[in-house]
Amino acid sequence: MEWNLWSWNADKYAVEKQEYEVQKIQLKEVQLKNQIRTQLETTLNEIDVRKKMLALLDDQIRQEQEKQALVQARFQEGMATSMELVDAETSLTSAMLRKEQTAIEYSLKVVELSAAIGLEY
Repeated sequence: MEWNLWSWNADKYAVEKQEYEVQKIQLKEVQLKNQIRTQLETTLNEIDVRKKMLALLDDQIRQEQEKQALVQARFQEGMATSMELVDAETSLTSAMLRKEQTAIEYSLKVVELSAAIGLEY
């Protein structure tokens, strides 16, 4: 090993610089791991929310179907207006559309999670 006596601590500063660079890389690694962990937790939470929303929307659709059937029966008996029937059918259709939209969002989140963990979907 050779030492340059006239380097005026240049070797020491070069080593310190390299140690600083290593620490900087280690910090960046920790930050990236935290970012990935946060992204995964957020995506999992969003998937869970969508799954619960789908269950709630199923209940809402059943209620809207019952409401529409009741209004239809009342309409046939002349006890409900055509406007009430159209409103009941519109409410049912809206609930069904919200469920489809939520199902699409759920599927997109599953694909997003798969991509985040490196799976091909």
